[in-house]
Amino acid sequence: MTKDEKKSHIILKDKKIYRGIFLLSVPLMFNNVLKSLHDIVDMYFVRNLGTGSVSSISITWSMIFMFLAFSFGLGAAGTTFVSQYLGANNKKMAKHTAGQLLILAILLGIIFNLVLYFLGPYLLVWSGAEGNVLENASSYLRIRSFEMLPLFVFVVYTSIRQSSGDTISPVILNIIAVILNTILSPIFIAVLGFGVAGAAYATIIANYIIFPVSLHYLFFAKTGVKISLTDVIPNKKMIYEIFKIAIPSSLANTITSIGFMIINSIIIREFGKVTFDAFGVGNRINSLTLLPVISIGTVLSTYIGQNVGSRQPERAKLVFKKSVIFTLLFVSLGMALILPFRESIIRVFLVNPDSVKLCKEYILYLTLTLPFFAIFQLLLGLFRGLGNVRYLLILSLTRLWGLRLPMITILVYIFSFRESGVWHAMWVSNIFAVLIGSYLFKRTKFKARI
Repeated sequence: MTKDEKKSHIILKDKKIYRGIFLLSVPLMFNNVLKSLHDIVDMYFVRNLGTGSVSSISITWSMIFMFLAFSFGLGAAGTTFVSQYLGANNKKMAKHTAGQLLILAILLGIIFNLVLYFLGPYLLVWSGAEGNVLENASSYLRIRSFEMLPLFVFVVYTSIRQSSGDTISPVILNIIAVILNTILSPIFIAVLGFGVAGAAYATIIANYIIFPVSLHYLFFAKTGVKISLTDVIPNKKMIYEIFKIAIPSSLANTITSIGFMIINSIIIREFGKVTFDAFGVGNRINSLTLLPVISIGTVLSTYIGQNVGSRQPERAKLVFKKSVIFTLLFVSLGMALILPFRESIIRVFLVNPDSVKLCKEYILYLTLTLPFFAIFQLLLGLFRGLGNVRYLLILSLTRLWGLRLPMITILVYIFSFRESGVWHAMWVSNIFAVLIGSYLFKRTKFKARI
C-alpha cells in the first residue's frame, strides 16, 4: 500500500476514527504552535522597547489578517474541492483545481501587497493608533505587506497538501521559518537597532526563504496532488467555481477582521495602551490553548470533504461527533494548564503591572468559555469541508457583528463597564454562537459540491 493509499484508508475506511484524527492532527498542532510562536517571538523581543511597543505589533494583526482573508478563502475552496475530488477518486480534477488555486494565489498576493502598503497607515489611524504606536505600527505593517505573496502561496500549498492527508510537509517548512525568524529578530531589533521594524524584516526574510520550497513541493511532490504546467493555464469555469466558495469565505474573514479593528479602536481610544497591551497578549496566549482545536477543525474539513466526495455521509457525521468529544478532552487539558499558571505566562510578555493584572482577568473569562469556542471552530471546519459557505458566513458574522460588537457598545458606552465590558462580551458571544451553530448543524445536508 502506497503512502497515498494509506492516508486515503485512514480518512475513508479506518474504523479507528479517534486514532486517525489524532495522527493527522498532531503535525498540524505542532504547525499551529509554530505559527503562534512566529508572532510571539516578535512580541517578546520588542516588549522592552517601551510602553506601546507591544501595541504597535498587536494593532497590526487584525489588518494583516484582513488582507490575508482572501488567501484563507482560497484555502477553504482548496479544502472543499481538492478533498472532495480525491474522495471521488478524480485525481485529474484535484490537480487541475490545485493549479488554478496557485495562479490565483500569486496574482492576489501581489495585488494585496500593494494595497496594504499604501492603505495600511490610514487603517491604523482609523483604528485609533497615534504617536509612537502609529509611527512604529506603520513601519511594521508596510514592511510586512511584502509577505503577502509568499503567505498567499503558502496557504494554498498547505490546503492542497492537507486535503490529500499530508499534514507533515507544511510543518517542516514552518519549522524552518520560525527558526530563522527567532534567530533574525534579536539581530534586527537589538543588534542592528531597527526596533519594531526589525521584527518585520526578520519575518519577511524567513517567509521568502521558504517560498521557493513550497512552489517546488507543489510541482514535484512524490505523494499527494502534484501540479503540472497544463494545470496552471487559467480555466474560467474552474476559477468561477473557486470564487463561489472563496469570496463568501473571504468576506467572512474580512468582515471579522474589520470587527476586530473596531474592537481594537474602542479599547485603545477608551482605555489606552496599557489595556490594549493586556488585550493583545491575552488573545495570543488564548490562541495557544486553541491550537489543538484549530488543528482538529482543519483535519475535520479534510475528513468531511473526502467522505462526502466518496458518498459516505453517515461516516462524515460520525467523524464530526467524535471530533467534538476528542476536542473537548484537549480543551479540558488546556484549561487545567493555563488557569493556574496564567500570571507567570503573562509576565513573559508584559512588564507593566497594570497590564499584567488586566490580562490575568481577561484570560480567566476566555479560558472558562474555551469549550464553547472549541465547538464553534469545529462547526466552521464542518462547513468548510462541505463547502457550505452560507452557513460559514452566517456563523462567523453573527458571533462578532450580531453579538460581540453590540454587547461591547452597550456595556462600555451605556453601562460604563470599562474593560470588563469587553471581557464579558467576548465570553457571552462565544456561548451564543454555539447555540446558533447547533441550530445550523441540524439543518445541514451532508452532500458534495462536485
